[in-house]
Amino acid sequence: MESNLKPDKPGRTKGARERLIVIDYGTIAEWTGLKVATVREYARQGQYNARDLDSVLTWCNSRRAAAGLPPIGQTTDNQDYSTDSPPFPIQTPQVITGGYNPMKGDFNG
Repeated sequence: MESNLKPDKPGRTKGARERLIVIDYGTIAEWTGLKVATVREYARQGQYNARDLDSVLTWCNSRRAAAGLPPIGQTTDNQDYSTDSPPFPIQTPQVITGGYNPMKGDFNG
């Protein structure tokens, strides 16, 4: 007798979701400068909803603003690079004379 618990696709169970980001109490504690136990207690008291990203970010940013820190997602005024330089190096494309040409089905050069 065959089990009904076997998934259709063995690599992934039915109904499983892929995790895009993970923000746990340790991350929230790091952002706010508090201890993990304190962050959990504030969530339990209802100061923020730990399962709602907007609630977590709003609460963290208000704590950071009170501490004089920039909000999460915004950079500080301290820049380690010159403002007149581009944010990434610009390289001119190189002409490749050899290599496989799939249009010809043969190698160039």
